[in-house]
Amino acid sequence: MKKQIFSVLLTLCMASSTMPATVFGAEEGSVAVKAEVSQQDDSAKDAKEAGSSEAKVETPVGDTAKEDTTKEDSAKENTTKEDSVSGAEEDTPKEEKVTEEKSKEETPENETKKEEAPESENTQKNETAQDADEQKQAEAAAQNADEKNAKDIAVQANEGEKDVASKTDLETALNDDSIHTINITGDITYTDSLATSKRIVVKNGSTFKWSVYKGTFSVPLEIESGATFIVSSSWQAIVSGDVTNNGTVNVTRSSWGICLWNAVTSGSGTLGSSTADVVYVRYGCVPDTMLTGSYRINVLDDQSKYPTVALPTTMYVGDTITPTFTNIIGGVDLASVFTFKWQDGNSFERYDKAVSPKLTKAGTLKLNVSVKKPYAMQTSGNSSPGSLDAQGTVTQKLLNIVYVDANNGDNNNLGDTTTSALKTVGKAIDHVAEGGTIILLSDCSSSAVIEKSVTIRSADGNKFTFNPSYIYVYKSVNFASVNFEGLTVSKAAGNIGNIAFNNCTGTISSIADSIANVTVENSALGTTADGVLSAANTLTLNNSSFSGKFQTNNFVSTGNSTLNIVKNRPSRINGSITIADPITIQVNADDFTKGLKVLEIPEGTGDTVQDKVQLTEAQKQNGLYKLKGQKQYNGTYIIVSQRADAAGKIAVANEPFINQEVGEPYGNLWTAPNLYGKSAEWSGFSNTAEKKWMADDIPELTVVLKTESDMHFDSTFDPQKMSVHTWPDTTDWDYIPNDENKHSNVEILVKDGQGASADGTTFTFTVRYPKVDRLDQTITVDTLQQGTHIAMIHWRHARLLQRRNFPMRAAIRL
Repeated sequence: MKKQIFSVLLTLCMASSTMPATVFGAEEGSVAVKAEVSQQDDSAKDAKEAGSSEAKVETPVGDTAKEDTTKEDSAKENTTKEDSVSGAEEDTPKEEKVTEEKSKEETPENETKKEEAPESENTQKNETAQDADEQKQAEAAAQNADEKNAKDIAVQANEGEKDVASKTDLETALNDDSIHTINITGDITYTDSLATSKRIVVKNGSTFKWSVYKGTFSVPLEIESGATFIVSSSWQAIVSGDVTNNGTVNVTRSSWGICLWNAVTSGSGTLGSSTADVVYVRYGCVPDTMLTGSYRINVLDDQSKYPTVALPTTMYVGDTITPTFTNIIGGVDLASVFTFKWQDGNSFERYDKAVSPKLTKAGTLKLNVSVKKPYAMQTSGNSSPGSLDAQGTVTQKLLNIVYVDANNGDNNNLGDTTTSALKTVGKAIDHVAEGGTIILLSDCSSSAVIEKSVTIRSADGNKFTFNPSYIYVYKSVNFASVNFEGLTVSKAAGNIGNIAFNNCTGTISSIADSIANVTVENSALGTTADGVLSAANTLTLNNSSFSGKFQTNNFVSTGNSTLNIVKNRPSRINGSITIADPITIQVNADDFTKGLKVLEIPEGTGDTVQDKVQLTEAQKQNGLYKLKGQKQYNGTYIIVSQRADAAGKIAVANEPFINQEVGEPYGNLWTAPNLYGKSAEWSGFSNTAEKKWMADDIPELTVVLKTESDMHFDSTFDPQKMSVHTWPDTTDWDYIPNDENKHSNVEILVKDGQGASADGTTFTFTVRYPKVDRLDQTITVDTLQQGTHIAMIHWRHARLLQRRNFPMRAAIRL
């Protein structure tokens, strides 16, 4: 038990005697205090309590003084520990040791056994009482050590500090190297620059005023609660260093003075001014909770330099940029400090004051950044720019795919995604790369000048309507899966543009003849009532239908294509025509009639083209109608032609007669609708030298018929449906063939090489007459006269047709 008590006492004494005590505000430049306690015996203890203990106070000078003090304190601490142990051992009462030893000697072993129970109880009681006494003594010793240490600390703390209540006292203390802390206990005004490592403490109830025209204040300063520090300047006062402010800092001025507060400040006090634009607090140096009244927060890093702002040297549409500032404190929240005003080259505001905008417009970009209150850019030269300017050039960053949404898009967007779509096709042209694609996400009516080769198509699975008031095409545009409502392509300089339609529908109001080539593929397009699709070079149709009027120099058609014809508005082809597969011509039922012009073609191409175009099966009406080429007074056309019907009567003059010259078959066609004789020629006469009919000749009349210009012959024409008659008097134009002069023994046949001509304009056939017979002779002899003579020769000749007053010269008129 005694050993435990001694151990506790020893521990308490060591802890108490070696504990360092920190003087108020003991930081850099403060006083380090350590107390040493040495106990040897009771009388030595009393002597030390009377003042023999040593306390040493030193004012460190710079880092060297601080290191020396630390070494001395360490040595003292070791000494103190040793003295504490020695003193603890000496403080143990001698009587207690003697009593213990005597007790051991006076108690024989046999008596202990003999009176074991009573003595054990007594010993236990004595030990308990003795333990309590020893505990009290240990606690008293520890308390004495703590009181002594506190006294030593107070002695050391007061050394190196100086209380001042006037400017003179302050200046004296500042010049006293033994003073490290100056306590201002009255109201003092100091009018010079002040720079010191000594700590100045403005005590509760005191006011320290620093008033200068122009100066600096660099002091470890503490302002206690209830104390005031006043800064006043008529030009410029700069406060730096470390400040602990638990009181009030008030900045005033005379004339136009300002204060640049650059001191790192902490505490629970207040700092500010009652006058605007007087105190400029460095950004991040003073807690926001401390600032009060009027103040500005200075964001300049080096207050001797002017700030700048700049844009990136290279900027592209689609980039997100942040301006670069110089001489602005790092970590400044730009959005809180500055207002960003962005303008394009036309001074139109853009990007909604964003700090880091995403660029959407190419060209000149101007930036003006103005500082927001309470922030400021205050220099030590007392200049404070309110704003900064920068300018640069944004280069268009061209995209392979650009989206357009007339309903939800915005031309301030980039257009690179469906959610950042542009609003108009015209703006999309600015953003798309050469050969790129513009995807429509809605119907669109915006106009455009297309100076790139692009594709304009609807989003997958859609066919949106593109209905601009106009577009100019200077290169090539490919429309895919787009509907039109009166598309107008205006005339541009030169025949340089190309337009392709793929899987498109709708109407075209006008495509100017400045477009070089137009291709329509897998589409169904047409023109408005007075619209025209023009191609200066070539129009190509491929598996498409076109309604209305077009005009082109060259024409190419492949696949299954259809032209829907409008009455009195034939399309025109001026140059070459290449048709791989026959084109179907569809005519409105109300407009369908023979003679309808469907296509104007170059002269001399009718026969070729008519074989490459065809009516629909329904409009052919089993071959009654077809398309054919026809040259007219104002051009060559493909027209609707009606088939000619074999009917009517053929009247023939100058029919064969023995020994008579072969005359021209001067004839006519009667009651034969739309049929005309083009030519007729006799053959079969044997006397070719005299061109006379001889006995046994078999006459044949080759007849070539023609019909109206809007009609045609084909293989179904049967001339045997016609009858042949004699025309006895060709001067009788009122003659009407009848059954009386009808030939019943002539044969009508179509020989090889005859029939309908290739273009269907003529039909050739042969009328074969019976063989020419000899004449019968009658001889009459007058026996009453002398001699024999032929008084009269009566010619009786066989006639196929009755001749009356036939002229000697035969003629044909069919």
